[in-house]
Amino acid sequence: MPPPLFGQLVHVAPENFVGRPNSEGGNGFVKKDHADGSFDITYCMDGLVEKNVNRLRITSLNPLVTTARRTNGTDVARPSLLAPSHQPQQRSSPLTLTQPPTPPTSPRGIQHIIIQSRDWSKYDCHPNPLLVHLRDGRSKPKAWLRIDEGDYNKYEKGKKKGEMKSHLNELENNKLVTIKHELERIIHFFDRGQWPNGFTPHADLAYAYGVSVRKVRHCVNSHLRKNGSGKRKVRHDAGKTILNSPEMRQKMYTPYNYFKKLQRKNNPGVSIRDNELKEAYDKLDEHQLHEMKLGAEAEKSIAANIVSEIKTALQKTNGCISWERLASFIAGGENKVQPVSSITLAKYVTATEGFRYFVTQTLPQCTTEHTKKWRKRWSTNFHIFWEGAKMVANKVQVVYFHIDEKWFYSLVIRMHNKCVPALGVQNI
Repeated sequence: MPPPLFGQLVHVAPENFVGRPNSEGGNGFVKKDHADGSFDITYCMDGLVEKNVNRLRITSLNPLVTTARRTNGTDVARPSLLAPSHQPQQRSSPLTLTQPPTPPTSPRGIQHIIIQSRDWSKYDCHPNPLLVHLRDGRSKPKAWLRIDEGDYNKYEKGKKKGEMKSHLNELENNKLVTIKHELERIIHFFDRGQWPNGFTPHADLAYAYGVSVRKVRHCVNSHLRKNGSGKRKVRHDAGKTILNSPEMRQKMYTPYNYFKKLQRKNNPGVSIRDNELKEAYDKLDEHQLHEMKLGAEAEKSIAANIVSEIKTALQKTNGCISWERLASFIAGGENKVQPVSSITLAKYVTATEGFRYFVTQTLPQCTTEHTKKWRKRWSTNFHIFWEGAKMVANKVQVVYFHIDEKWFYSLVIRMHNKCVPALGVQNI
């Protein structure tokens, strides 16, 4: 157990916390010692009490001497503040007071904590810094270490845009494995391989990263299997689609795939299993098989020039076309097999820069006698107002008016029109 500090005057460095107010630190008297090495302190300036202060935050065990030395920067012969011959220096103006330098704060970053842990010995008077750091994190929100380090990835789209991803990236995974290895090294310092009372580092580590203990073991094993790397496997065809890759078109548009789409197109609403389609395809004669090959080649040709087809269709309709009709237009008609589905087209077009939806026009509806009556009254009043505005046109240059009519029943001619600046389609 570390030596007691009760009643001693110490200087404590400031520290930032998550989920509770930060500590400004300062000089104070130790009010109470705890068994784990922490203590409660009463600050001299404001009389506030801070509990469970980590001993690593102590920067001086005799702040009076330290302060005297800091204020004696120009007079080498000046005695210590504790000496009887000490005489305070007279200053001409309060503006000339020099502030002592800010005391050093606790190290930031888990890498500095690991370095302190490697320098730690079981004969030291204070507990292991890494164990204390992980234990103190229990008072913070889950995944607090990921938040403090700030190395996590964020969602770029959707409702979770800007939020932290649950998956650990390569840098976070490497740090997690390093901490785990350090804990396995520390355990050998304790008798019978048991952690001291009040410390549960494996559970604390899982809590610090917001994962389970089993996930921590999985990350370590995966790190070893990948030769000390945390990189995820990358697909050999990553970034390749039927729109930009001949290899993907060659793989996707085959006679058999064309046959399956054709059968499902000719039999809407009928559930046909793949094994049934495979048997039917194997029974095709040479003429039918030749037609399937021609259909697959036609799909490849359409997919190779699909960007220009999309651009033509959107420009002809000025974006006033549904995704289903766009897919049918590219296929050559509603009865044709679609080489590209409406979902694929929507993903491609909406991913272009500057894409957005817009509404063509909204028209009022006069479907009841009440709406007809109020519509006529509003039109008459507006006509009188506008004719009156014309009468003073020579004297008044600008007429400000505001119309806020919400009682009209309206008809939206078309919604979800496509504005695609990348393909030359602008809303009108």
